[in-house]
Amino acid sequence: MSFLNRFSIKYQFYFIASVLMLIFLLLSGLINYTIKNLLIHQQLIYIKSTLAKLESEMTTLYDHTSTIYNYLQFESNIENIFTYPFTTQMLYYLQEYQKDFSTLSIINNELVDISLVSNDIHYSDLFNAQTLDILAEQSILNSTINSLGIMTSDFKNKSSYSYCIFSKNIYSFTHTNHYGKKLGTLILAMDPSKLISLPNNIDALNTSFMLLDKNLTVYSINNHSPIVSDDFNNFLHELSTSTINGYTEIETPLYIFSVSYLSPINYYIVSALPKNTIVSNFQSTRVLLNLVLIIIFIFIVLILVILFHNVMTPLNHLYLFIKSISEGNRKNLKQPLYLNGSKEFNTLSCEFNQMLTEINMLNTQLFETTSRLYEIELAKTNAEIAHLRSQINPHFIYNTLESIRGMALEHHIIPIADMCFNMGRIFRYSIKGSTLVTLSEEVSIAKSYLTIQSTRFNNRFESLYSISPHTTQFLVPKMILQPLIENAIFHGIEPTIENGVIYIGSFTLNDCTLKIVIQDNGIGMSEDTLNDLLHTLSAIDNNTSDTTHHIGILNVHKRVRLLYGKPYGIQIESKASIGTKITLLLPINHV
Repeated sequence: MSFLNRFSIKYQFYFIASVLMLIFLLLSGLINYTIKNLLIHQQLIYIKSTLAKLESEMTTLYDHTSTIYNYLQFESNIENIFTYPFTTQMLYYLQEYQKDFSTLSIINNELVDISLVSNDIHYSDLFNAQTLDILAEQSILNSTINSLGIMTSDFKNKSSYSYCIFSKNIYSFTHTNHYGKKLGTLILAMDPSKLISLPNNIDALNTSFMLLDKNLTVYSINNHSPIVSDDFNNFLHELSTSTINGYTEIETPLYIFSVSYLSPINYYIVSALPKNTIVSNFQSTRVLLNLVLIIIFIFIVLILVILFHNVMTPLNHLYLFIKSISEGNRKNLKQPLYLNGSKEFNTLSCEFNQMLTEINMLNTQLFETTSRLYEIELAKTNAEIAHLRSQINPHFIYNTLESIRGMALEHHIIPIADMCFNMGRIFRYSIKGSTLVTLSEEVSIAKSYLTIQSTRFNNRFESLYSISPHTTQFLVPKMILQPLIENAIFHGIEPTIENGVIYIGSFTLNDCTLKIVIQDNGIGMSEDTLNDLLHTLSAIDNNTSDTTHHIGILNVHKRVRLLYGKPYGIQIESKASIGTKITLLLPINHV
């Protein structure tokens, strides 16, 4: 989240608070949606188990029907009724049939009626002859039971009930003349309410359970008022056009229909769960859930308010206070800072105010010290100006030397002209340009100086140079070689009566140090003199040197130490009557 670094902590706090609120709202909606779906899922699981129970009971009803048919298939009284409908024994056969029916209805209390149908006989307590003929025509299966659906009685006194109708064709097994021939059809009317039952708490779901036959005729199981709506009609249409095996769910705008298909008897067991019931059942849960979410929301807001008041506000106040100081409002340094917040900010406020007090004291002291230093510097400047006024202007000297050089050339006095030229170069080099120059420029001025001194001493010494080409462009302090060469001439060569040699060389050491060597073959120094000089150089590092001897060497060493620090500076080796070697160590600075 590095993109937040561009914004202040105040806006980052607002951003985080907004994200937290958004996440809370999304989670609240997600929790409500999840719990609602969980309740629906639980209700559908309960409904599915109820449908499985009803399916088992309907299967039991079908098994009872099959058992009754298996018994009646070999009942001789029924075969005699179909075979001899117009004999004097007919009444006896019917009486025997009634006994059998009574026995079966006692054993199977869901059995309501057994209708006998043939071309000659139409015997039934529920249906007229025309209805019986229609049902017999639908009995197309010869050896199995036909499920004909749900029907009501043709007779008014029994028309308020619905029955599951089954049929099976009866064939002759006892009469030789009719053996194997179809005698007629037995139609059984079974009352499903005698066998099918629902759990006692099923009404709490306000769900309608029903049986649907192949013609989608509805039989209400829990006696709820029939569903009359476009949703239900759309459901029936989808059911008629779909192939359903086992269990499935069909959702409409107002209901969730659960369907279990019984393939052996071609019945649908259907439950209709109203969505408004789901909403009402979820309402109490939602109230409790929303109450918990509101408490959490208040808790989060309370935490954010506390953080804003105890952390963000004092932190923002501190930021604005420091920012105003950085923008130049120095008046705030004299005003105390009060941060009302947590304990840490109160402590920070006290420490910060103490720091401001110390800063004001230091500023006062600094102002006084600066004023004194300014007065001292002003006095020093005035003294330097007075001193400079007493000196000859270097430019005047340089111009004078050029005039003398011109006159010497005019009179063909070449040595004087060369000396004036070299002196002019040295003056111009010393008063112009940067304080750092290349080694080649410094060596060039050193050559001019040696030329002047060689003329002065009547060529008593020879100059040798060994400057490594790769060191010529390294930067060195201006006029760093001339004092060392001057020391070699006046303290080494001049006291001798013989001709001398001055060697100047440069090379690099460890690829990070420039080493410049100035060596003469003059009178050298005794061991005591050398030790005194080395002690003086060491005293310069400790700011305790007060000698007036070897000022050139000491000044060069001091300049180098001030510019670059240790281990740079001058190293000296010398022996009496042999000469002196001065080694100047400088850091390598490229142009």
